[in-house]
Amino acid sequence: MKQPDIPQIDLIILAGSVLRPNFNWPKFLLKLPCRRVINDCGVNDNVLLLSQFGVLLTGMAGRVGFYGFTGNDIVNRFFVGGHGHYFASSRHDQNCFMRTYWLPSIVSGALPHLVDQRPPFGIFGGMTNAAVRFSDPLKLLFYGALVWFAYDSFYRQPRLELIAEQMSRTIAVAATAMENPDQAPTSFQSAMQVLQAGSRARKQDLEVAEDIARYSGQRLGTFGEAMKEIDVDGLFRWTATSYLATKPPLRLPGSPAWSVRVAGGSRVVLIDPDATISVMDIAAKRVVSRRKIAKEGEGTIMGDIAALSLSASTGTVGLEFVVERINDDDNSHYAISIDTTTGVLTVNDGGDTPISLASSADCTSFQRATRPPDDDDDLSAEQLKVRQDRIREESENSTRCITRAVVIGAQTLTFPKRLPESQNWTLTRLPALQAPAPENQSAPCADLSASVDFPHRVAHDAASLDFSKASATDLDKEIIQNRFFDPESGAENGCYVEFTGSSGKSYALTYGLAGTWWVTYLICEKLETRVIGRCATPEFAWNGSGRSDLSPDGKFITVASFGSDSAAAWNITDLSTMSSVSPAPSEFGYISAIAFSPDSSRVFVAGPAPGMQGIVKIGAYEVGRAVTMRASRLIEPSGQPRPADPNGADPLAEVKIFGCGEICVLATPYGDVIGFEMSASDPIWQPLADLSHELGISEEATQGIVLDWLSNPLGFSATPIMKFSYEPDGKRLLAYDGDRVRLIETKTGHMLMPAGEPFVNQGCGSLQSAMLVGAGAVVATTNSCRAERSAPPELEGLKLVGDNTRSPTAVDSELGGLPGATDVDVQNEPIEESHSDSVAK
Repeated sequence: MKQPDIPQIDLIILAGSVLRPNFNWPKFLLKLPCRRVINDCGVNDNVLLLSQFGVLLTGMAGRVGFYGFTGNDIVNRFFVGGHGHYFASSRHDQNCFMRTYWLPSIVSGALPHLVDQRPPFGIFGGMTNAAVRFSDPLKLLFYGALVWFAYDSFYRQPRLELIAEQMSRTIAVAATAMENPDQAPTSFQSAMQVLQAGSRARKQDLEVAEDIARYSGQRLGTFGEAMKEIDVDGLFRWTATSYLATKPPLRLPGSPAWSVRVAGGSRVVLIDPDATISVMDIAAKRVVSRRKIAKEGEGTIMGDIAALSLSASTGTVGLEFVVERINDDDNSHYAISIDTTTGVLTVNDGGDTPISLASSADCTSFQRATRPPDDDDDLSAEQLKVRQDRIREESENSTRCITRAVVIGAQTLTFPKRLPESQNWTLTRLPALQAPAPENQSAPCADLSASVDFPHRVAHDAASLDFSKASATDLDKEIIQNRFFDPESGAENGCYVEFTGSSGKSYALTYGLAGTWWVTYLICEKLETRVIGRCATPEFAWNGSGRSDLSPDGKFITVASFGSDSAAAWNITDLSTMSSVSPAPSEFGYISAIAFSPDSSRVFVAGPAPGMQGIVKIGAYEVGRAVTMRASRLIEPSGQPRPADPNGADPLAEVKIFGCGEICVLATPYGDVIGFEMSASDPIWQPLADLSHELGISEEATQGIVLDWLSNPLGFSATPIMKFSYEPDGKRLLAYDGDRVRLIETKTGHMLMPAGEPFVNQGCGSLQSAMLVGAGAVVATTNSCRAERSAPPELEGLKLVGDNTRSPTAVDSELGGLPGATDVDVQNEPIEESHSDSVAK
């Protein structure tokens, strides 16, 4: 309302007011004059606590009064009562309060009767008063948190989840593209996009993206290397855009397809397919003049373009070309003289008659060449002679002054630049070596060392061991000693293996014959350097073909081999108690791979499925007082397995299990590589089931083996000759056969390099071994050669810009330009032009 329209108010009475106690009455009364304000408060008005602590921009002045602005104009009165006590009846008079406290001031303007029925504050009252004063910022904080919660729950988190899902799909595209060497740019660009997303992408996607970016970037040349194939200051095209190969490249207007460099200067003539001609100053990075020559109804340039230069005027350029006429059998012929210094174009239009340029006598300018006479010309003998003399003179001048050349079209830039896989390999011929002298080591000793799949030392000092304290459940001291050393003959039984368990304690492992074909292991603790203590005898391993593995915590050792109806295929020994336990005998016929989980609580085994050709059986066992199988699964081969050789070994005897950190990796000689893990059969109720199991209320929840990924095939022939090398940190797995080698990323099972053939056509023979070294480098050897694939560049080295970048960024692509390219300046001033359509006689 306007100031004159504001009514004069004499009295304001507030009861149970929701205004804030610090309401600015002086400012309010300046806008709305009032003689007196009476604020009646109920000291027990608990309803106002909700407005004070829960509603923005409100308070409880109707309970505690107004602060700081009271006096004759503003009066606080305090009554014992709640939010509706003002209207409570007293002695059967429902209007008692209003009659007593409000009517006198309203009717007669009497001064308000002051009332203060507040009890003493006390500690609680002081705390309440302090809380009231801090309630406004607390309300702002609460509502701000509420708004943030709503924003985060209903917008931000869904958006972040959507972005994370998009990044997961992007990295899946990048990983899939790694299968095809020609799609290395797609892999690199997609992986870099995920890395640029940073924390918005999932941790696993970022880890995979880093590997893919490094290995795909290794297969791409830099922008500087790609530009070396383009002539300096030459015209080239990239993604339908024309550039000049300067530093940095210049993006040109239009779509020039030909160029003519002016000798001795920084000018260049550019020709578009639609016969638009531009004169450009390279040093100034600007277009001096630009003009379309073709007329309406004419199309693009046909055939070759002739470029002419004058011996006495290097700044003048001549062009001769033909332009197609749309919907016409004839074509248009043009001859153009260009002064590149001024940018002036002189156009000679020959219509459907061929036309050319001739030189002036002083070799400084072009002129339209005289047309030879034809049958349609009605010339006298004298006129004919004059024309022939002119043509002869022009021909002599042109021969003396003009140099002709065919204009070369724009080069094509190949960027990103794909590098052949062979470029990442370095081949070295090995010198011929004499065969090493055979070691004086028995076959059983060599077999024993080969069967131990953990760090150990081969010892030959069994004769100096002290067996006085040796003991075992089913062996006496003499038998234990005979396994290590024969006291009668003084001969050692080959060797024993020494290894370190938990708490740095040392152990000795050996084996000996227990019948004609059976071999049994013997594991003993070493009380001192030479003193043998308690021993354990794991169940028999047939024909000395056992495999043993040590748990990560050094508390358990497994022995795996053949099984039977009466003997399990593997067992586990607790090194703290020197006791061995085994699973049920008939679960596996042969164990070819065994691995512990990182916490040593589970053992994963794999081997050929009995009676099923080419099929692998996986088993997961819980380690405790008893060895219990928790889950098993059969894995079928990706290709048709080769028929088993009755006289040969089963190829699946070479199955391997690696890692078993976040996931386990199973690799078979048939080329199948699989990532798997244990998972609850009902993940929703798994936490409750785990708690129930810990409390002893129920058995452990049912779990199963879940396949995370399957790499199939690896690009090798489906023959059981595959071998594998596992990186110590478990991030990568190397697969190889007699010819090829390939690297696999173990989080998702995607390939990091194409199938490399470093020795093909090199006269090196078949590949014998391969391994991962350093930060991703690969070393492969034959009997006469060594090949090394260099480690991929680190991620920081791939983020460089300019000449060192390996792929255009998304911003470059959106702008349609190369990395770092700049636009030329187009001069808009009118250029003086001359045009000639007449035919020289």
